[in-house]
Amino acid sequence: MKSTRFSRPMGHLGSGLTFGLLFGLLVFATATMMGKPWLGLAALGWTVAVRVFQCVLVGWYVVKDRNALRLAWLYPLRDLLGSLLWMASYASRRVGWRDDFFELRKRGLMRLIPGEEHRAGAHQ
Repeated sequence: MKSTRFSRPMGHLGSGLTFGLLFGLLVFATATMMGKPWLGLAALGWTVAVRVFQCVLVGWYVVKDRNALRLAWLYPLRDLLGSLLWMASYASRRVGWRDDFFELRKRGLMRLIPGEEHRAGAHQ
């Protein structure tokens, strides 16, 4: 996700809109703070149901994946993990690949960072 953030910044920013569970949780938190937790819970439940339905529709019906029905309940968790990774992609410019570390730059360019291979905490 970090490399996409630098090579296609607007597309990467827009991809954050695709993580429905994150928005369901935000609606739940907001509704709860407004004293209407039942409304937030309904929105969160709807979001989870739609994500599971989407997994079944695309995975089982379109792609014909036999495991889609059995594993559809995991899709909201995958959605949440994806949103957390998307947010984390904005935390640094460094990526590690094997024993080397690179700094990501605009337009998808990368610069090797010399001497970072064994520094504690450098692998981000």
